[in-house]
Amino acid sequence: MKELLLSILFYGMIVTCQAQKLDTLYYDSKWKSADKKDFTYYRLTEFENNLYVLKDYYKDGNIQMMGFYKSVEPEIKHGKFTWYYPNGGIRQKSFYQDDSLKRTNAWNANGLSIKYPFLADVYIEGTYTKPDMEPQFPGGEIELKKFIKANQKDSKILTDQKISGTVVLNFKISAKGKINSIKIEKSLNSILDDEAVRVLKIMPNWFPGCKNGVNVQKRATQIFYF
Repeated sequence: MKELLLSILFYGMIVTCQAQKLDTLYYDSKWKSADKKDFTYYRLTEFENNLYVLKDYYKDGNIQMMGFYKSVEPEIKHGKFTWYYPNGGIRQKSFYQDDSLKRTNAWNANGLSIKYPFLADVYIEGTYTKPDMEPQFPGGEIELKKFIKANQKDSKILTDQKISGTVVLNFKISAKGKINSIKIEKSLNSILDDEAVRVLKIMPNWFPGCKNGVNVQKRATQIFYF
């Protein structure tokens, strides 16, 4: 009898270690920490099989996102992610390995697949998917910085005239993710301004902004450092 009780206790300890629930977190419409009485989303977290399982929900209880993390502070995505429209339809799917996006796919509010020619496989990240969503470079801020670093060419004028600073571009991202209507919001030098515009023009399509579950055209701003 004693051995049976010990076995049950040991099994209970294993189950507890495999699926440990964390406190519920609440967020406002901009995904900032909110009070339990005034929130737009809430998050449930469990620790299971050495991974954090995060589930975000809309206020009405419908699921908004489910994903797996190696760490939550800092966030390290590792595994499958799925984002949902408020009506329950799947918006985006992704697969991460050590916080690096590996494959991705997305669907519009009508359930039609969104094709992105610059991505090789299916599944796509929707880091900040919500009813009103800002445009996003594929892979997020980290991949955007990598793209600019790989493609931006510093002119000889930087050393000849000892020029340094930033160029700020304002532009529109269409409902299909295409960049257009580029304007120079902050100029540094005509040559460097042109280089910033060139890099912006060769970028792949962004993930478009979303309002009430529908892709829409939105303005965005990008800073280029020289």
